[in-house]
Amino acid sequence: MSTGPLRGPPSLAAGTSDAVKGDRMEYEEKGRRNDDVQFETIHAEKVNFGRNNFLEVARKRATTSEGMSEFISVSRGYYLPDKSERFKRSLTIPDNPDVRAFIADKIRSM
Repeated sequence: MSTGPLRGPPSLAAGTSDAVKGDRMEYEEKGRRNDDVQFETIHAEKVNFGRNNFLEVARKRATTSEGMSEFISVSRGYYLPDKSERFKRSLTIPDNPDVRAFIADKIRSM
């Protein structure tokens, strides 16, 4: 497993081989398929903390042409001066009872 920095697709600079161009096309096609994903929030609860921050825990559903899956999302956000919300970070947790129990147990024990 690589521990180096993540890199984007290969460059299409002049003189780039057809093999690299093929990799670039495959990368772009994969990216386009992600536009096909629709997210739906099934249930969400929020808690405010600090002066202007909140945490949201939500059950969400991702639907693609290949099917759908549910997951848990834990997101941190903040409020803008006009009271609208902005999200900073998010962590998704698979909808697996063992994983959910592990995380809940570790949070309670800390």
